[in-house]
Amino acid sequence: MVTLVIFRGSTIHDVVESPQESITIGRASWNTVVLDHPSVSRDHARILVRESGMEVVDLGSKNGVVLKGIPVKSATIVHGDVLQIGEFRFHVHAPPTERGIGKTSQGEKPSAPRREGNPGSLLAEGALEETYRALETLFQLSSRFPTMVDTNQLLEHMIDCLRQIFQAERGQILLVDPKTGRFQVTIARKIDPKTPDYAISETIAREVLSRKVPILTTDALAETKFQEVDSIQREQIRSVVCVPLIRPADKRTIGVLYLDSRAKQKVFSNREVALLDTFASNAVEAIENAREKDRLKKLVLSLQAAQRDSNLREHNFQNIVASNRKMIDVLTLVTDVASEDVTCLVLGESGTGKELIAKAIHYNSKRKDRPFVAVNCMALSPEVIESELFGHERGSFTGACERRIGRFEMADGGTLFLDEIGELSGAIQVKLLRVLQERQIERVGGSRPTDVDVRLVAATHADLPKHIKTGRFREDLYYRLNVLTITIPPLRQRLEDIPPLVDHFIDHFNSRMQRKLVGIDPDALSILMSYSWPGNIRELKNVIERAFVVEREQRITASSLPHDIVQGRGRGFSSNDLGVDNYPPDFHLAKELFEKNFILKYLRVNSGNIAATATQLGLPRKTIYRKLEAYQIPRDQLGDEPPDD
Repeated sequence: MVTLVIFRGSTIHDVVESPQESITIGRASWNTVVLDHPSVSRDHARILVRESGMEVVDLGSKNGVVLKGIPVKSATIVHGDVLQIGEFRFHVHAPPTERGIGKTSQGEKPSAPRREGNPGSLLAEGALEETYRALETLFQLSSRFPTMVDTNQLLEHMIDCLRQIFQAERGQILLVDPKTGRFQVTIARKIDPKTPDYAISETIAREVLSRKVPILTTDALAETKFQEVDSIQREQIRSVVCVPLIRPADKRTIGVLYLDSRAKQKVFSNREVALLDTFASNAVEAIENAREKDRLKKLVLSLQAAQRDSNLREHNFQNIVASNRKMIDVLTLVTDVASEDVTCLVLGESGTGKELIAKAIHYNSKRKDRPFVAVNCMALSPEVIESELFGHERGSFTGACERRIGRFEMADGGTLFLDEIGELSGAIQVKLLRVLQERQIERVGGSRPTDVDVRLVAATHADLPKHIKTGRFREDLYYRLNVLTITIPPLRQRLEDIPPLVDHFIDHFNSRMQRKLVGIDPDALSILMSYSWPGNIRELKNVIERAFVVEREQRITASSLPHDIVQGRGRGFSSNDLGVDNYPPDFHLAKELFEKNFILKYLRVNSGNIAATATQLGLPRKTIYRKLEAYQIPRDQLGDEPPDD
């Protein structure tokens, strides 16, 4: 097997190992070695490997093939030769067991490689085998860089391999702290920063850092600058090599590689300095990438922790605004449900906070550290809902360019919230039933089931028993979902929650919009308490947000409320909505609501006839007119027919 070590400048571009007898080189994708660069022709050259030797052939390239400084059309090449192809240099390397390949036809051994004056090909005569063994190990080390995303793991692997390659007794990699400019002893082998030995390496490292050039000491015991250092004599350090780690983009030195040896038979040479320097130029990018990934990993972990803490605070039961007895009963039930890993069905009108309840269940359960994934079944078309929930395999349908995991797999270990589940088609209901029974999903276009561990919380505003009777919803799925049902009352049935909800939203928007509103005007609150809230809490939140935009006073006033709410106060209430328990804890507001709804009820009974209503209630007609005007009750609420008075 022939190995081609490819350099571009002083940087290793690629290492290609090929068992083929014909190795083609060019810019086109069909070549064995593809070099996507304008200096390389589409079909540039071919290397032929035979029993008798190796040969390079120019395939009519524009820039030609250069061997020993001479352009060649066809030439014999041997182990150790260097080919110039465009901007790239190819170092030809055959393992020792195959060194017969590359001999001349007379059986002569290949000539020693040439020195080309750059770090990529500084091969000393008389040390060919040792050099290529070192190069081979360095290339293998470099090839592992992309798989190492942890900085400490990368640096430990580097220093251990470098000590082995260069037969060094001790070594360390010192990185510069970008904030302080001081060295950080990131990785060290047999050098303790607390001992005098460290002063030796740091002195040399600082010199390399300032000069940005390698330093080689072949006999530290004899050098004047080390003669006063006791540890040199004590440790008998003989040879030292130290090279800078220079970032190509801005020529900034990010650290140094340091190796030393005490053995007399091991003295570092210029050749090894060149090899180590070449390695360092390739190692910088890997170190920078690993450090950046470490930084991003820490940032992600920090953000995840902050988000988790925020979710736990936000979705704690104590943070759900509720003083209504029905809502307190709901929260008590949610507390019990959260501790048990059961499927839940949340019922309630749109805007009542079904997803908020689902999150409270999740973030107060044992699954709180795992994902919470929400899906609005109504917002997804029937064509994509199956793929969204269960995922799909590549090529399973038009546009499926790659495999995609679905929401069930995203929520694995956590909670999946399916809102408006009553909108699912019959086919999806069947697949969902299987997931609940088997705890497995099957991707669209897939043939093998995938296990999932998901707690399902479903929600709907629809009347599912009615849908079952009409065939729109499967009865067996309903019973699977309805292990435990939580019903959220509409806002019109919990009016006493409006004042604390308003205060909650004022605090929320003060923080978000950097405002300092101090509350709400009593008249404005009276209007909000008199409204029927068909959009429930979501509508109330939108009203407060709108008030923050248009209000110029320190408090929310009636003038900043939407016109339809001011005009529609009291619309839609029934006597069932306003039982004693549902009146606001304010006597005057409760009295106003009672009067309004009491009069409206009997106006409807009398089809809007004010005279008949006045007679029935024992009130003067003027009182009825005055109440209608005071409560701003429009004529279309008086009954099915126009008043007959």
